[in-house]
Amino acid sequence: MKIERQKCIGCGECIKDCFSQIIHLENGHAVIEDRPCIECFHCIAVCPVGAISGTAEEMAQVMPYEAETFSIEPEHLMRLLRFRRSVRRFQKE
Repeated sequence: MKIERQKCIGCGECIKDCFSQIIHLENGHAVIEDRPCIECFHCIAVCPVGAISGTAEEMAQVMPYEAETFSIEPEHLMRLLRFRRSVRRFQKE
């Protein structure tokens, strides 16, 4: 994971959402510490300015939500939610 310093606005949303607790503010910008990351991509999802990214291969897995093309059966969604427990702060978008 990497943070583009010039894009970061220092809001701290990534810090609040980092399960590994490896992000902190330094001089008003988020910094990722050199410690293991579980690569959950929560920080990417909550960054309001898109300052956080991973490798090209990792970013290929991150897709924007598009209501008109996204569909999932309610039963499958519930099965997924019950299986994958996580600490997430959901946003409206």
